[in-house]
Amino acid sequence: MIKLTLNGFEVDLAACVRFARKEHGKGPLSLLVDILRLRLGRNRLGVKEYFVFGLYDDRRFDFRAKSEFLGWRRRRHLYKNHIPPEWLAIAHDKLITYAVLTSHGLRQPELRGVYHAHRSFASIPAPHNPDQLKRFLREEIDYPFFMKPVWGEESQGAASVESVDRTNDLLIMPDGARVSIDDFVARIDSERRSYCAGITADFGYMFQERLKPHPKLEEICGACLSSARIIVLVGQDGPEIIQAAWKIPTGQHIADNFWRQGNMMASIDATTGRVGSGYHGAGPSRQFFERHPDSGLPLTNLVLPDWDLAREVTLAAAACLPGMPFQGWDIAFSSQGPIALEVQPIGGVRGTQRSNNAGIGNDHLYQFVDGLSGQ
Repeated sequence: MIKLTLNGFEVDLAACVRFARKEHGKGPLSLLVDILRLRLGRNRLGVKEYFVFGLYDDRRFDFRAKSEFLGWRRRRHLYKNHIPPEWLAIAHDKLITYAVLTSHGLRQPELRGVYHAHRSFASIPAPHNPDQLKRFLREEIDYPFFMKPVWGEESQGAASVESVDRTNDLLIMPDGARVSIDDFVARIDSERRSYCAGITADFGYMFQERLKPHPKLEEICGACLSSARIIVLVGQDGPEIIQAAWKIPTGQHIADNFWRQGNMMASIDATTGRVGSGYHGAGPSRQFFERHPDSGLPLTNLVLPDWDLAREVTLAAAACLPGMPFQGWDIAFSSQGPIALEVQPIGGVRGTQRSNNAGIGNDHLYQFVDGLSGQ
């Protein structure tokens, strides 16, 4: 049995082939021809991506539509060849991103602390060792808060903390779990060492205000903040939104990332903010939902709140980073309005393409790339 894993989802290759034949009448030879043509095409789509995107469905995708899905190999090529390292650093280091956005007047979650051996940020509290961090958690920080690595993605290493029980020296989590402050700090140091084994430096953690979701979305999704992943091109004429998808939290998750069990995504009409069906999974295991599985409220045809303002925030944030031509922004729908949380260089396009059943590797993208090469 051959397993394919992409973005945390495991896809059984044999099951995919059987499913394509049974449900779509596409036999192994036809699949092989498709896969080879797409692998050799300009978007360099891989086998995993072919099945995860469901491109065996000839009724939904003609070959031109299939050929517009951007594969990870081409994405990496664009990343390496068109984004200078200094601009990558701005995107990857969330404290630098925070400084850039706030200096341009863009609202950010309140920064309440930075944990690092020697790094600090303006007058923000900055514990530098485990004992100082424990004191910070016991005596200084306002609750609730959200914590995440300064250099990281997909909410790996993040934590949401509801309150503190000072009598028993415990932190209370959103699901009611209780964790000792000693254990919490030990976990941070352990995960920091583990995560930083693959990069050149330890960038620390940042502690922020925990944003509340927009009331309309809290009613649907619960207390977890939800956001849109919005893909932007930035050229000589300024930023342009080309695709968007809604990240839908479920259950008691602390973040809306798709890899978390049960979380979903849905397409967004980038002009109107209207949402398509929610879905979870990939390939033959993909399941669609017209309603949120927790609240039972409709997802399909929902118009996201403050969408026009979310577009404005996205374009304003993207314009702050003119040296990064491919940007993927997470824009939160908070009770304070849309807030730009973070950016990834050409990030998140696998999810937005899958959500919209449409690729971004089309003639428009390559005309844009040709323009970059000519600058």
